[in-house]
Amino acid sequence: MRHCLLSFLLLTCTFPALAGLKQDPNLIKGTLSNGLTYYIYPNDYPKGEAVYRLFIKSGSVYETEEQRGLAHFIEHMAFNGTKHFPGDGIIRFLESKGAKFGVDLNAHTSFNETVYKLQLPTSDPTMVDSTFLILSDWANGLLLDSLEIEQERGVIFSEWLSKSGPEKDAQNAFLMELLNESRFSERIVIGDTGVILGCSHQALRNYYEQWYHPKRMAVAVSGDVDPKQAKALIKKYFGSIKAPRTTTPPDYGIPLYENPRLTVVSHPSLKKIEYNHIQLLPPFEPINSKKGYQDYLKRTLLNRLLKARLAALTFEDLPYKNGSVSLSSFLNTSGVLLVSAELIPGKVNEGLNLFNQHVEQLYQYGFLNLEIDKVKKIYLSQLKRKATSKTPTPSESFMNDLYANFFVEQQMVTAQTEYALALKYLPSIDSLT
Repeated sequence: MRHCLLSFLLLTCTFPALAGLKQDPNLIKGTLSNGLTYYIYPNDYPKGEAVYRLFIKSGSVYETEEQRGLAHFIEHMAFNGTKHFPGDGIIRFLESKGAKFGVDLNAHTSFNETVYKLQLPTSDPTMVDSTFLILSDWANGLLLDSLEIEQERGVIFSEWLSKSGPEKDAQNAFLMELLNESRFSERIVIGDTGVILGCSHQALRNYYEQWYHPKRMAVAVSGDVDPKQAKALIKKYFGSIKAPRTTTPPDYGIPLYENPRLTVVSHPSLKKIEYNHIQLLPPFEPINSKKGYQDYLKRTLLNRLLKARLAALTFEDLPYKNGSVSLSSFLNTSGVLLVSAELIPGKVNEGLNLFNQHVEQLYQYGFLNLEIDKVKKIYLSQLKRKATSKTPTPSESFMNDLYANFFVEQQMVTAQTEYALALKYLPSIDSLT
């Protein structure tokens, strides 16, 4: 009986000549004269509502030593006064319209991105206008008032304190292994307390002016909007943002491990015994060509095969729980093969040995044709249902595609296109003779 090796699925499947993927025709994408990218995706579910984003390629990895924490600090200041909404004006205005902070109004900062998020009604054209005004204020109208800066220092310091404790220490140790002594490991998002509490007001303003540059930003809307009105408002509020000359920052990566190493984090208060085996991989090819899609298809099938095989073992009385092996992208910067399991107190050695034995069997023997065919059939069936379904897709789902297009150059395609691609290329992924 034939088997399929992991390395075969990952590396050796070959396909016909490559070409670009066809963009979803419903997507309106463009670039303003100042370099700012915009996305408009009309979608009437939910009716009378839209999801908005301001994407910015700004994050802690770009900070200098003296700026550690300023990317996150700026995000906080976006809710503490803008050109058209002084003080907490944005929050008060949106709450007066029924929005809830943290649900309809939010933001996050990571190592290499900052994202501002709104989900608001569109039935009133003036509300749509105000929404784009808020987004443009975040992009180019933060007041960064001295009094507001001083008040926010304590808020951020309290957030820094909340990230301490045994469980957080264990999470940070895991994160440090993933970051592997790269630039990322030196630029944790929350920053340095000395910078948070002592940076000058001008340092914040300088960071904002440098990194909130139109060529590093995109405004996106997905929902029940008039595309012509949305495009006109984007040009109105974002077209006048100046684009000073800027330099392209280095492309910071995460190096592969040179040698095996072991890290143990132990504390009496930790509730679980977790085992993680990490292998860093080169970054995956963007899903903007048929080659990129084929690689994605192989990873998807492999993850499903691994999940199905390990799930079948859960019917046994095992000395470990929640065993998993998966391939994924990390920080849009590298690939990661993560092998993990929860070990049971009193059975740690037994569980560790048996779990590693099960994983080794996967590497050594791969999968049966029957397993591969079953996973392919289920996956195709799911794609077909999605492509033929009359059930509307939420605007939030399309926004995830717009995010991927801006930050990782992933092409946005229709469900019908994805199903057609899978029909074409899945048969080429077969077992090793």
